[in-house]
Amino acid sequence: MMMKIETMAGIEYQVENGIYNPVIKTSTFEKEGGTYLLDGEILIPNLKVAMDQEPVVGIYARARKRYLEENKKAMYSIMIIKGTLQSHLLEVEQRAQRLLEMETPKMMKQLQVTEDLKKQDQMKWVGIMNNIKQTIEEEIYKEIVFN
Repeated sequence: MMMKIETMAGIEYQVENGIYNPVIKTSTFEKEGGTYLLDGEILIPNLKVAMDQEPVVGIYARARKRYLEENKKAMYSIMIIKGTLQSHLLEVEQRAQRLLEMETPKMMKQLQVTEDLKKQDQMKWVGIMNNIKQTIEEEIYKEIVFN
């Protein structure tokens, strides 16, 4: 289908395959590459989310998504429009998991948590390991998820 120019409500749009792209971009949505679809006689924003990646379902990615939705609404909306939300959440999840994997052995060494302790006193070992995980997760939420 050929691109054509249509005027609606005094605004010119380039139209190709039913997608309306304003010639002069005035809103942030349009400046960020937003387009419109014609629904009857009304243009509605074309908000198709990029699904080139599987949705990230890790605990830190879900927490980051919830944080963005509730506290950084503009940033969240822009990521959806640009199709970068999933890649951002994947990066957050990977950074958090890497930090957890790197810091756990360091803290275990610092606190002298060994397999011998695990054999001798399992309850003490579990308690210390839970404290280590909680400490690292506090840092993850502070530096990665809520930043």
